[in-house]
Amino acid sequence: MATTEQTLRRDAQANRERILEAARAVFAEEGVDASVEQIAQRAGVGMGTLYRRFPTKHDLVEAVIAESLDEFVAAAENGLAEEDPWTGFTGFVERVLQLHAENRALRELLAGTEHGAARDEVRRRVGRSCAGSASERRRTARSAPTSCRRTCRSSS
Repeated sequence: MATTEQTLRRDAQANRERILEAARAVFAEEGVDASVEQIAQRAGVGMGTLYRRFPTKHDLVEAVIAESLDEFVAAAENGLAEEDPWTGFTGFVERVLQLHAENRALRELLAGTEHGAARDEVRRRVGRSCAGSASERRRTARSAPTSCRRTCRSSS
């Protein structure tokens, strides 16, 4: 009996992964208005299996878009980590434009009014990164003159 339960769990996980993979591709190509029937068909599962894993289309969209949002936040964090602010900014803009070009659903979610929770999560996470980076830059800026004075004094 334990083997059967274990097999079912593996099958359920494999189905979930196939559904997410199909949803990523379909949403990226056609946006969030794509049908769940199309996603189920591409995943090779029935509608019952899809709805067992994701009771609503909103749940499926949120699960899929979470990964894209992570990439968006990573682009902001990478930009903030750059020593040169202009390089950081342009790198961020280039990556975000690339994400928008590759993923219609991400573009729709960030620009639209639906799925506000996902958009708000990006704003919170990017805001946190920016706030942390800004306070670090202020701390560095305040300490830079002191370290410069020490260097100047020791070389005299």
